[in-house]
Amino acid sequence: MDNGQKFVMVQGHQELHITACAVVKNSDPAFLESFNGSKNYFAEPNAKWRENPADEWAWIKIYHHLYPEKNPDSEKGQVIRIPMKFFGKSPDDCYGEVQFTIKYKKGDRILRGVELGRNKSYDSRVGKWVAETRPIIPKNDQGSHGYVALRLYHEDYLPANQPDWHFEPVYAVIGGEDFYRIETGWFNEEIIITISPILGDSPEIPKHIIGFRELSSVVRKLKR
Repeated sequence: MDNGQKFVMVQGHQELHITACAVVKNSDPAFLESFNGSKNYFAEPNAKWRENPADEWAWIKIYHHLYPEKNPDSEKGQVIRIPMKFFGKSPDDCYGEVQFTIKYKKGDRILRGVELGRNKSYDSRVGKWVAETRPIIPKNDQGSHGYVALRLYHEDYLPANQPDWHFEPVYAVIGGEDFYRIETGWFNEEIIITISPILGDSPEIPKHIIGFRELSSVVRKLKR
């Protein structure tokens, strides 16, 4: 069958794609085998799991086959709904990831730059919310792709040591002229990603990506 795809294009921009998955710590080979031939889900164990399923760093990522709309409404925003069960018993053995891929090149053509940032995040090392002061830096793939994975918890399985936990919005700036707020939640058996266009001079945009806001202002003046 057609497996659909893993990532969805953000607002039709080929530079930025997004998806979400469940990360499961389960050492039972039967659990992995249960996804063989599934019409809805597919599983990707990491290298540690393949070597030793009981390893502390062994996990399986569960994705749902996606069939996104071809032309999202760029003015009103974009909502991505991903069916996703909770595959564990606690936030220690099952949590989610919101994943971004950034494309820097298409063939020989250099694509527009993408910057991601947040205003704050929960630091489990100190047990409180802290201000973000730098852009989110993706892991890169020899200059052609960048990759970012951010933690997501199910609303009914939140970590006890992180009070008021929620997925803090991510702000995306594409080419210095397209600005978006990205919010995500995992409710019941569905992950919902909401992507909203915002103005480039909005005060909610993190100050540490202000260089892109200034570039946006220059771009707008040149287009007049």
